[in-house]
Order: sequence, then structure tokens, then C-alpha cells
Amino acid sequence: MPAAAQAPEIDSDAIEYIHLHASELPSVNLSSDLLYRILAAEIAAQRGQLDVASHGFLALARDTSDPRFARMA
Repeated sequence: MPAAAQAPEIDSDAIEYIHLHASELPSVNLSSDLLYRILAAEIAAQRGQLDVASHGFLALARDTSDPRFARMA
């Protein structure tokens, strides 16, 4: 039998920060364009295209004022 897939590690500090500062996060509607840009940056990061991923996340941070995207960049 194949080994069970391991769950990704959870960054407890990031989760605690988000919970403590949730009221400070911008209210942004998830449009199809925004979702596409998030997925494109995530896929680029997973494929090792870090320059593409970081540019994508920085543009998302700038356009949404969401510091979580800056952290991902």
C-alpha cells in the first residue's frame, strides 16, 4: 500500500498573527481576476519560478493592500 500523504506543516505564528490582526486586513472581494493571479503566483512558486512568483505576490500586495501577499513574496 502506498504511504499516506503528509499534511503540510502549519505556520502557527502566521495563523496567530492573522487572528490577532484580522480586523486590520483589507476587505477585498475575490474576483475571478484576483483568483487567477493568486493561483498563477502559487503555481509559479511550486514550480521553482521564484522571480515570477515574487513579482506576482508583490503586485497582489500592492493592488489589494493585503500584507499576507507581501509576506508570501
